[in-house]
Amino acid sequence: MTREPRKLASEIEGRLRPLKDVDAVERARLIFALLWLLPASLIIGAMVTHAAAKILGLSPGMALLVGFVLGFCGPTLVFLFFYEYVIGGSAIFLGKYFSDGSAPQAAPWRGQALSAKGDHAEAVKAFEEEAELYPDDPSPCLWAAAVLVGELDDPEAAIVWYQRAHRAAEISPETDAYVSMRLAELYESTGSERQATVELRRLLEKHPESEYATRARSWLAGLKAQQLREHEAGEDC
Repeated sequence: MTREPRKLASEIEGRLRPLKDVDAVERARLIFALLWLLPASLIIGAMVTHAAAKILGLSPGMALLVGFVLGFCGPTLVFLFFYEYVIGGSAIFLGKYFSDGSAPQAAPWRGQALSAKGDHAEAVKAFEEEAELYPDDPSPCLWAAAVLVGELDDPEAAIVWYQRAHRAAEISPETDAYVSMRLAELYESTGSERQATVELRRLLEKHPESEYATRARSWLAGLKAQQLREHEAGEDC
């Protein structure tokens, strides 16, 4: 008798579809800052152009080119470098080592945005960076696993990420139970029924009262019955 495939609703995977442009606020802030920098860059560019023509004796065209590169592009590039690495790097350092614990842990917005744009492989890399920064938070692991299953069709890699989520120090009991269900599904889909059985037993031992417990008991009973039938069929042969 063929068992009806189970469907496990995933709030993590479901949220991948309606993602908004989470970089919009940061991008608008950067554009606004560049607009404020524009008048200063124009003034510096004009001064450099004048100096290149009068002092260095360059032709008007060459002086204008030098003024544009050194006076206009130069300050802009310096600002972008300062904004990205000095300000951004300082924020990451301070948040990692001097946080009072009131701020949220990992916020894998960049990975979500990349996935929403279709750059799923790059999204997984972004989640990897978040996981390295916040090893105790399971969120980046869950997002990476969801992208690998739903978008990249790589259940083996997703299994590794779910296992990593299991080991996160700050994983909640309900999320831990959810991860066990997802692992059991992936183990079964890749032909590892015994691993699925182990994961379901783990769920019932650690979280017998979770919302997934009833489904896990029913599923485990089905797996045991299937293994028994296979064992009996093997003996008959």
